[in-house]
Amino acid sequence: MKRLLIAGIGSGQPGDDLGWRALEQLQPTLSPDGALSAELLCIEHPALDLLPALRGRAGAVLLDALADPGAGTRLLTLDQLAVSRDAGCSAHGFSVAEALRLGEALGLLPPRLTLIGLGDDWPQALPGLLAEALRRSEIIPTCRPDGFSG
Repeated sequence: MKRLLIAGIGSGQPGDDLGWRALEQLQPTLSPDGALSAELLCIEHPALDLLPALRGRAGAVLLDALADPGAGTRLLTLDQLAVSRDAGCSAHGFSVAEALRLGEALGLLPPRLTLIGLGDDWPQALPGLLAEALRRSEIIPTCRPDGFSG
């Protein structure tokens, strides 16, 4: 099995870059001593890149902007992700929810998959939610008093 994937969904375009910006924030907080070995990956085209990135993983955490950023950053189920966007409508052409549903039908999803929807409060909310996602996935990070550290 490949190591844990933490993937930011988005692009380099302003307004569609929250997933990528969240990865930038997380990178220095991952523990350099290897307490949590994770691959950080920016995904611009879920239809093409998401399922190959997930294949063979024991676990993954996906970071994507919410359609309503004022709703607040939160953990999502696949059903909640699908409802949070208009069916078939995405800045990526093929929604993350659609790609994940296809992966589910094909048996390509990792056994532990967590989705974090990013709202306006993501810089403050993400460290705690990521730590919670990893605990739920039985991937236990070490934490410092100032937040998630890997």
